[in-house]
Amino acid sequence: MAQTFAKLENMLPERVSRPGDTRYAEAVAIWNGAIARRPAAVAHCNNAEDVQRAIVFAREQSIELSVRGG
Repeated sequence: MAQTFAKLENMLPERVSRPGDTRYAEAVAIWNGAIARRPAAVAHCNNAEDVQRAIVFAREQSIELSVRGG
């Protein structure tokens, strides 16, 4: 799986976090502590183009995708 996300990391340099990375825990935290979701990776998108790249990547790799805005 690491090789799969290497492509995404190249597409979004410095904006992909995975379990063990410093930003990962904060990115997956939600207000309801009874729910624990642990995605394989989190793309920290800065603009619409980043979102588009992440969606295209997920589609090409047949990876389930969830979008969280703030």
